[in-house]
Amino acid sequence: MEPVQIAILILQILLNTYGQDYNPEIDWFILHDKEEKIVFLGDFKGVDEVVICDNKFYDRCGLKNKQRIILAGQTQLLINLDPYPFKIPERIYVHTLDKGKPTRSKGYEMRMGFVYDRVYRLK
Repeated sequence: MEPVQIAILILQILLNTYGQDYNPEIDWFILHDKEEKIVFLGDFKGVDEVVICDNKFYDRCGLKNKQRIILAGQTQLLINLDPYPFKIPERIYVHTLDKGKPTRSKGYEMRMGFVYDRVYRLK
């Protein structure tokens, strides 16, 4: 099994255990101005908040939008990605926070209007 398939299987088991009705699938979505469920893969130990903003450096963000984490693990996050108020073709930056402090010096870049996989590795 591929690592992505294993992550999806683990998420499905956890979601079914906790009564969530969302069944993640590997398919594509276009990042635009409506909410999308997405699984981020990476190192998320200690992450308790996910924020998107308009700058790669968290302390320089003008517009910020806190994201709803549905399920968090050490290697994956299932979130309801809501890119409001950003519009196509703007760049957004995904910042992971631990007790209000960024876990990395720079956020992960995504571009409004681009096509992404529902399972997306943050690197």
